[in-house]
Amino acid sequence: MTDEIAALEAQLGVMEPPQLKIDTLNTLAWKLRHEQPERAKQLSQEASELSTLAPFETKPYYQGLADSRRTLGWLCLQEAAYDRALSYLQEALFFYEETSNPRYQAEILSVIGQTYYNLGDYAGALEYNLSALRLYQAQDGQGWAGEAQSLRDIGLVYFISGDAHRALDYLRQGLLIYREHHHREGEASILDRMGTVYRNLDNYSDALTCGIKSLHLYRQLYHTSGEAEALGNLGA
Repeated sequence: MTDEIAALEAQLGVMEPPQLKIDTLNTLAWKLRHEQPERAKQLSQEASELSTLAPFETKPYYQGLADSRRTLGWLCLQEAAYDRALSYLQEALFFYEETSNPRYQAEILSVIGQTYYNLGDYAGALEYNLSALRLYQAQDGQGWAGEAQSLRDIGLVYFISGDAHRALDYLRQGLLIYREHHHREGEASILDRMGTVYRNLDNYSDALTCGIKSLHLYRQLYHTSGEAEALGNLGA
């Protein structure tokens, strides 16, 4: 257990104002979502319930409701329960809109887009990823990481939809942002995807160039799974 998680656990045992307790429950749930998903689910459900009880009976605590839905949606995604995930994520989006929180709105829009992608609904995936992209771009440079990720996701949607040239356009834009911010893992990931698109276009020279650059970056980062994927694509 990390010091941060231990501190959050201790904080839950102390009498607190309701809003602080809800925030602590949601923060702890999000921290535990990988290693203790069942506990994360229980904490999120408790936070959600408290967000509509006194003193929030007449006006719910929207931030608490939004954060709990975000975690519950994420947990459903890990179980491939996409319909339930979409339900939670759509609720989270509504509540974040009520709190005027564009950062989290963009994040949820992006995750909804990825969920539609997993369901094979590429029109839905494109719609939500484009909406996320617009919100990230409106954050005066603060949303650059989300912007680059959205550009990558949009590129993948166009590629699987059969529009390889438009896919490359979005992937290149994402690549430029990752390079500008020296984000080597993001750069490696996009280069790997670009290699796949070039190969689909029978442009084997550019496919090889992108694949080798991606492989070198993953090796510099000691990113074994990325390296394995890059090697697999180079040998495809």
